[in-house]
Amino acid sequence: MNIVKMPQEVKRLIAPLAIDVVIIILFWVKSPSFCGWFPYVTGYTFAVLGAFLIRPLRNQMYEGIKTKTDGKCEDLTFFRWHGTMVGVLEALLYTSAILLHKEGFIAVWLALKVAGQWGRWSKDIECEVKTPEGTVRRIVPGRTIYNIFIIGTGLMIAYGVAGGKIIEWAKCDSEVPEWQILIAMIALIAGTLGFFVWECLEQRADKKKSMKEHGRMQEYR
Repeated sequence: MNIVKMPQEVKRLIAPLAIDVVIIILFWVKSPSFCGWFPYVTGYTFAVLGAFLIRPLRNQMYEGIKTKTDGKCEDLTFFRWHGTMVGVLEALLYTSAILLHKEGFIAVWLALKVAGQWGRWSKDIECEVKTPEGTVRRIVPGRTIYNIFIIGTGLMIAYGVAGGKIIEWAKCDSEVPEWQILIAMIALIAGTLGFFVWECLEQRADKKKSMKEHGRMQEYR
């Protein structure tokens, strides 16, 4: 009997998605007694879970690089969990910045991140890969690493800002309708999953293309 194994990055999506669903349900049925603490728990939890939803997307992007280089550029994938830890920290910082009306802090933090990563993006990474045709040199453009950074950072800012706004909107004296808050939460989660599916489909298409090209080369021999 063949058992279909669930990809590792898909498994990593299950827990944060399940918690998000619970939060959405509690938010929908919340009672007046929730007014004091519930907005803060909801906002900060939603923002932090964003880091765990972004992690599979980021890992999948790096996995694409690893596949194209036959694992010869694995140094790009070391200590992936550090990115998640930074994401959790950013979620807390961004959400707090929105609550304290210190939005300028986000710009300062981004400047520090860019300054720390600039050297990594300014040069390409070369890898020697063994193929049936011999050893070839493949290049991972620094721009590729930069794109992964931009997507992950952009989504993390969105979750952090959303977390702060959810806290403001979910308070009992807020005039923002609950359904609008729920739509914002669901839309952001759906957008993250959409990027993940998009990346998986692109990698699958690229893999099929590579297999076809390899098959044609075998026919010519």
